[in-house]
Amino acid sequence: MSGNLSSLWKRLAKVEQRMADQARRAELANCNCIRSPWMTVAMTGQPEKFEAEMNHRCPSHGFRRLGRIMHICFIDPDGTAEPDPRLDELIATYDAGLAQADREQANDSQES
Repeated sequence: MSGNLSSLWKRLAKVEQRMADQARRAELANCNCIRSPWMTVAMTGQPEKFEAEMNHRCPSHGFRRLGRIMHICFIDPDGTAEPDPRLDELIATYDAGLAQADREQANDSQES
């Protein structure tokens, strides 16, 4: 009898795992994150474009990953560049959010 019960628990665990995997695949089908090697351009003088990309949420993960961030700034002929503190702040905010999302994902995977 205990052999049958043990076998039943094993089969139940397999079914539960399959269902969890299927639900996860369905959830990830809606992901709109940008994965490496793709990138998002952050151009000096146009912080609003980067902010718009940054403010989109991923339906699967919550935090939307933007791939590699390519920060483009233009150098004047004299070798100087105009600073863009707003863009720098947005990139720092994105990096902090990405680090937080990675920590949460690591915690979630450890709990599973």
